[in-house]
Amino acid sequence: MAAAGKAVKVASGQLLSDSAAALSGGSQTITARSILEIGQGSRTWLVYRALRELGQRAEIVVAEREPFSADPAFPAHFGRFEYPLLIVHLSSGDVWLDLDVPGPPLPAGRVSPELRGRMAMNAAGMVLPVAGASAENARDEVDIRVRLDEKGNAAGTFTILLRGRTAQSLADAMEKVVGSDRRDMLRAVVLGWLPWANVNDVALSSNEGSWQVSVRAEISIPGYAQAEGKSWILPGLEPLHAVYPQPAVGTLGATFASQGARQSALSIESAFQYHAHRRVELSASSKPVRPLAAETVQDPLLEAARRGSFGGAEGAGVIDEDFVLSIPTGMVDPGRYQDFVGKAHRIDDLFMAATRVSR
Repeated sequence: MAAAGKAVKVASGQLLSDSAAALSGGSQTITARSILEIGQGSRTWLVYRALRELGQRAEIVVAEREPFSADPAFPAHFGRFEYPLLIVHLSSGDVWLDLDVPGPPLPAGRVSPELRGRMAMNAAGMVLPVAGASAENARDEVDIRVRLDEKGNAAGTFTILLRGRTAQSLADAMEKVVGSDRRDMLRAVVLGWLPWANVNDVALSSNEGSWQVSVRAEISIPGYAQAEGKSWILPGLEPLHAVYPQPAVGTLGATFASQGARQSALSIESAFQYHAHRRVELSASSKPVRPLAAETVQDPLLEAARRGSFGGAEGAGVIDEDFVLSIPTGMVDPGRYQDFVGKAHRIDDLFMAATRVSR
């Protein structure tokens, strides 16, 4: 897998998709040797051929690139199965390989989180669920640590470990983006989570060529806490964040629940999976006016939780909060849409709820 990633910098599995059968020329002219010679093509096919020469049993399956219709009577068509994966059949069990990604291939047994809940088809025409895309092992990890001064300004650090499509795209871009352009790209990662922050310093803390991208930054946020009487008002956290190619924040309501009703199913085509930890250090006399938010919202296509705790350390009060969100791709039936909308708004309210602390 590592050798395939180095030899084939530009990965493309298009010729292994089901829509390739509609092409007049087919893919007979593309071989493992030609892929190596030109440095681009399907890594999946290259590794499959190598394993076959070694006598190791493996098979290619092609997964859905986007959710298929929830209607069982929806007709089959070219273009449903577009994303090649490799299943290696070992004596200890099957191992899934996800090779045709932007940037370096993923480790053996790990599949892009965006494929969670998708189906795949093998050469025999059997349709099977994609394995190896669990939420716990594939989610982004975010850590925000700031200290509040007497004027309500905050300063501290921001650290993020990106996985999935965003990390793959960033790793691929860093092959050719250097200097000030790379610094701006890394700054955009921070602004995708804290759009009101000043990024004083930012650096890549993971190794180049890694399938995971880790970014660390020194930040300051003027007016982070707003004074109201004898209390500080600390803001919540927006539920949705995009960091590449442009930073953006949003809510579930605006993204998925903007319509009052639907006659067709809602297609969720982008996955969001992260665990964000926020630590805010206050003065020794400060403490939350009311208990910190604590709630969990669950749905087949939505799972979110916010938990908080308050304690003292080194003469200061400390608020620790955890925000967990998991939204796989999938289809929401019209009959479930209103329930889905209600839970989406609950998550928005939960994550964005402000915290009041005494001054």
